[in-house]
Amino acid sequence: MSNHNIQKYTIAELQQMEKLERESILKNGITVGEFHLYYQPSNLTIQIDKISKTGLRSTRREVDLELCSTSSDVLEDIYCLHNLADSTGELLAAFLTLFSVACIENFGGGNHEVFFRNPEKLNWKK
Repeated sequence: MSNHNIQKYTIAELQQMEKLERESILKNGITVGEFHLYYQPSNLTIQIDKISKTGLRSTRREVDLELCSTSSDVLEDIYCLHNLADSTGELLAAFLTLFSVACIENFGGGNHEVFFRNPEKLNWKK
């Protein structure tokens, strides 16, 4: 039996780490390979930019969160991202992470809590 050092955290420490990670994602976005994803609270969008080898950015996709008022709407955007020629599983995971952070910022709960425990359509402009 190996003796691995297991780091122990209190619930408060874990919550603080999660909060710091969310704040970092809101401030810096998420970079996955040649893509940079970020949340724009001013116009309620998630931007997905492609970064060229020379460092130039071009918007590859923009997800308008105001149009994501039901879980079906979000699923449609996930399928659109999946069908991009250069899409990867990592890109989809980054989108879902960023989407969850946007939900927490706007509704106080992650995407699971917001969509699956709330039968009403979401109003992002509240």
